[in-house]
Amino acid sequence: MRLQLREAANRCTAIISGVKRISIGSLIAIILAALLGLLMLPLRDHLSVATTALVLVIPVVIGVASGGLISGLVGIITGFLIYDYVFIPPYYTLEVGALQNWVALIVYVIVTLIVAQVVYQLRQARFEAQTRAEQTRRVFELSELAITNKSLEDLLNILVESVYNVFSPNGISLLLPTSNGLQVASTLGDPIQKSDIEKLNSNSGVPASLGNSTLGSGGLHVIVLIGSGNKPVGLLALKDLDVSNYDRDLLYTFVNHLALILEQAQLKDQALKANLLEQADKLRQSLLGAVSHDLRTPLTTITASATSIVEHKSYLSDDDILELATLISLESNRLNRLVDNLLDMTRIQSGNFQARQNVVVIDELIFQTVESLKSSGISNVTYLHTEEPLFVYVDEILIKQVLINLIENAARHNNSEEPVVIEIHRQNDSKLNIQVKDHGFGVSDADKEMIFQMFNSRSSGGRAGLGLAICKVFVEIHKERIWVEDNPSGGACFCFTVPLHLNSLEIDHDDKSINDMHGE
Repeated sequence: MRLQLREAANRCTAIISGVKRISIGSLIAIILAALLGLLMLPLRDHLSVATTALVLVIPVVIGVASGGLISGLVGIITGFLIYDYVFIPPYYTLEVGALQNWVALIVYVIVTLIVAQVVYQLRQARFEAQTRAEQTRRVFELSELAITNKSLEDLLNILVESVYNVFSPNGISLLLPTSNGLQVASTLGDPIQKSDIEKLNSNSGVPASLGNSTLGSGGLHVIVLIGSGNKPVGLLALKDLDVSNYDRDLLYTFVNHLALILEQAQLKDQALKANLLEQADKLRQSLLGAVSHDLRTPLTTITASATSIVEHKSYLSDDDILELATLISLESNRLNRLVDNLLDMTRIQSGNFQARQNVVVIDELIFQTVESLKSSGISNVTYLHTEEPLFVYVDEILIKQVLINLIENAARHNNSEEPVVIEIHRQNDSKLNIQVKDHGFGVSDADKEMIFQMFNSRSSGGRAGLGLAICKVFVEIHKERIWVEDNPSGGACFCFTVPLHLNSLEIDHDDKSINDMHGE
């Protein structure tokens, strides 16, 4: 009943619009014919009957172009009356008189009828061409969605909106199959009723194509979206849809494109999920590899030293026991820092990590870092400090951890008696360049680009572990950069920048505060 009322309303609207168009076109034809008759009246004695008839064809053409064929017929009748009454003797009567005048009138009517029909057909052809062009444009716009990088949710909303704007149903819903049956993924207009969804989820033999009997009392037309391989990928439910035979092909074109785009979007979504799972699996494997690589040495050392003390205490001197205990302490400190690195990386991955920057003296920061590493057995470090105090605006805890990781890495790869060297240089008025140099085998060009990536495999066969990856993150949190280059005297030189504080002379050192990131 609702669908019938809507169709009746649409028909009434179409009739009113058609009557209005015909009326305007007829009025234009009448006025134009009268106006041309008045313009030709003073020249009547100088114009032939044929010339007058040709001029009066103009209102017919314009009437057809404006209001259609009926307006053209009105223009023919008006022109006929003006032609006979004003321009065919005897004037100002409807009598025709001579035979040649009858011939002129008959020819006028035939010619204008032919012209009206031709103009009407051209008008219809133009309208159909414009309609086809609009349909082609809409289908092209729909096809372009297949190559967009929009999310599945946004894409579904755009597809539903496209069909809704073109065919104007009272409501449209796109349903997708899930583990719990069909679920509404996107909707516009009147939403689909739960009872109708239950019927669609049941095995009640609901029609699955346009034109079959409708579902429920709401006039719901159901169209199954078939992807490649004749597999259903979704279902389109249109409420109170009024589609003429002219638009039916366009609807099915839209449906076919919608099905293919929806299938492609679902495949992209599945591929993304599969890629995320693969990346997560790689991250797990890398984490296990990093833990195995970084934790094996201190754990082995602690275990071996503790076992020696317990099992061979009677054979060991006090100096031997003290040496083993010191070794256990050193490796425990190293293990504690590795665990801290793992915890920091977990916080970085979760996004719950922020820098708390304060103004600090860079010399003090580096001296404190070097002193803290002596308890771990790293004492062969030289700091070439500057004569003037330099103030930097950094998170002291984060930059200290960067220095600890870089110095430990340099000490581990330092294959000579030369010390690890720390230097600082002004890069410009706003940045300070800090360098940590070792005298080892250096870093190959192939590894320089990847050495700061998490868990990357180096060309030499080893791993960079977590330390350098954490350095990169901590430096980039300050919106600075870190890199590695060759040490001119042999080995590697790890460099990173920190922001200088421009108003360093106005700093009140008692106002500086340091926030422990592990105490948040």
